[in-house]
Amino acid sequence: GNEGILPEPWEPVELSLLLPVRLSVATMSRSVRGQTVQVPPGAQGGDTMELQQPDGSYEVVTIPDGLRVGDRFDVDVSEGSRTRGTWEVSDDEAKCLDLRFTVRIIAGLELLLTILSCILALLHYFPVNLSWMAIWVIGTIAGVLGAQQYNLCLVITYCFFQAFYIGLLIVMLIVIPVEWSNGKRRGSDAGDVGGSKELTGFIVYNTIQLLVRVWILYMTYRFARLLSAVGEARARKLDRGNAYKQRCLCCA
Repeated sequence: GNEGILPEPWEPVELSLLLPVRLSVATMSRSVRGQTVQVPPGAQGGDTMELQQPDGSYEVVTIPDGLRVGDRFDVDVSEGSRTRGTWEVSDDEAKCLDLRFTVRIIAGLELLLTILSCILALLHYFPVNLSWMAIWVIGTIAGVLGAQQYNLCLVITYCFFQAFYIGLLIVMLIVIPVEWSNGKRRGSDAGDVGGSKELTGFIVYNTIQLLVRVWILYMTYRFARLLSAVGEARARKLDRGNAYKQRCLCCA
């Protein structure tokens, strides 16, 4: 029943030196077989080390005092020692995890609202160009998957999507008032009181949208920069094997 969990007994296993950890042990009952491990370069007696298992869990061991690089020692661990440690992470790594959490929430909410808009459009509650809606769905899906999987390419795609949306809003805020003003000078209905109120509502609504989109673009761009600096593999490892509690940020 324990086959495949750890290497065969007495098989040397190469370990990597951990940053200081504080353990949060999730106790399990089943035991696994002992093994022999070798002290890797840079480690010494008293250091804490980890051995990653095929199932993604970690065996956390402490090198006995007095051992040096190249020495071997026996490890007899149980599955109760498999942990999700609270590793010491740098400020950039912590902010990368926090921004990932934030962008995932933003993109998820935006995806839900976009899908709802598509449904309402299909039900003819309001007119909308479904081709444009398809673009919004693709863009928001890129944001959700990019944040979920720490995929830099998808995160950058989401950045471009937000930048495109911002550009479109800016054009609308310039062109629509100009057309309204031209219509007013021609004496058309665009110049009456109702048209004026409608224009004011349009400007206020889209200005708020513009500010929100600029904020989303900034947060996503910051996440992309930090993900590039930290590295996708490192970020995934911190997220999967670490008990650091991610939080939602309002600014970066």
